[in-house]
Amino acid sequence: MLSPQQLQRRLDERFRILTGGSRTALPRQQTLRALIDWSYELLDARERALFRRVGVFVDGFSLEGASAVCTDATFDELELFDVLASLVDKSLVVAELSGPATRYRLLESTRAYALEKLAEADESKRLLERHLAYIHELLMRAAESFQAMTSAEPFAFIDTELENVRAAVTYALNGGNATIGAEIALAIFDDVLQSTELAQWYERFLEVVDADDLRLRAQLAMRLAATLASTGRSERAREVSQGGMLTARSTNDPVVIFEALLRQMSLLRRSNSLDAAASAIAEAEALLDKVETPRRRLQFLQARGLLAGMSGDLAGAARDFTEMQRLCRLYANENAARNIVINFAEFEHQHGNTARAIEMIADALPAQRRKHSPEALSNVLVNASAYCLAEDRFSEAFAFTAEALRLGKESSAERLFVTIAIQQTAALLALEGRLAPAGRLEGYAAANYAAMGFEPEYTERVTQQRLHELLANLPESERTRFAAEGATLSLEAALDEALDALREPSQARPNLRMLG
Repeated sequence: MLSPQQLQRRLDERFRILTGGSRTALPRQQTLRALIDWSYELLDARERALFRRVGVFVDGFSLEGASAVCTDATFDELELFDVLASLVDKSLVVAELSGPATRYRLLESTRAYALEKLAEADESKRLLERHLAYIHELLMRAAESFQAMTSAEPFAFIDTELENVRAAVTYALNGGNATIGAEIALAIFDDVLQSTELAQWYERFLEVVDADDLRLRAQLAMRLAATLASTGRSERAREVSQGGMLTARSTNDPVVIFEALLRQMSLLRRSNSLDAAASAIAEAEALLDKVETPRRRLQFLQARGLLAGMSGDLAGAARDFTEMQRLCRLYANENAARNIVINFAEFEHQHGNTARAIEMIADALPAQRRKHSPEALSNVLVNASAYCLAEDRFSEAFAFTAEALRLGKESSAERLFVTIAIQQTAALLALEGRLAPAGRLEGYAAANYAAMGFEPEYTERVTQQRLHELLANLPESERTRFAAEGATLSLEAALDEALDALREPSQARPNLRMLG
């Protein structure tokens, strides 16, 4: 009776739609609601309470989560397991036995019913607040471990709890505890979630967090500025950071000021304001003894080392890089070590040591692929491709670009990195003399950079310059036409066109088969 599209629009009315049971069937088998009603009525009071309460979890929950959120005077933690096991036996809760710990979930229609019952029992607000508090506790523990560097992957649980994190943040933004929600958002880093999603969270929390909470507002503003800068929106990042830095200073909190200074220094370094960046790093160094944790020392050394390298002090950069490696070995933290290598590979490329940058990024790639972070992996892949392109290692550049494009096609990789990969495809096609498709893909990339407010940095500028020199061989009228055609492409169409172009055989790429 309904197409899939019509069903999708009516999913919130699922209990009214699914009413087509046989008239000769038992009453409980004639509608979905009747079936779940019948099952619910067979439960005892404790089972009903737990069933409706676990409805606050999205995409599953752990035993720890159910205990933290759902227990009260009605039944305690010792009883929880037996009650949960009973719900599993009755097929109202699904137990998923894969992985190191059992995870539980409700089917979507069952969860919708549980939430209705939660509202009828007038428990929704209390349970949503407890769910928010539980997610906050998870993130605060991870953030503490992150600062102490006691775990290589303190946020590994985010892979399974991501939808619960999103639900908690959404509740906090829509009338829940905005302070707790903002602290959750600030605890997450952009290799866990897309930068664009995080930026939206920071901006929305700046709208709802108490105006008198200067500490939180400063942290949100400076994190927003850093996130905007990481996706190329440098002008907007500079505007936000100016206000954020003033707010940070007004807190008189050395931790807030120190972290704000490091982010301010990074923005200044990106804009080549090296004297101002040096002043910021010197001020941060004066605060380091008051705020030091293993992670903050590492972050300071990285900021100072990158600035030293950019200022021509290669010996100073090498000293800081060596000390960072020592700290990572001391804390046996491979994740931190990997991120350092990725950042310094970019530094090596900018200083003409591109072959060394390729070696460094190649060492970091296997672990980056295991992280299951599309954004972090995309960033590394487009950098690897650019380094190989600069060294005329074309088959490797094709392989890295193709992997980045496939990742963009198959996952939620950041749109910026996908666009960079599409532009790199254009450069590689232009090097083969295929100027028409190169012109179209460059037209797409240029239009999207403008729409995103992206200011290309050194690595992207090198690729762009080479591409533009090759496209100059086209008559101006054709360049204009191809650019206009590319600007009208959707992301999906541009991705398909880029992937199709890479799959076409070429004598310049005898080993293209390796791309799969």
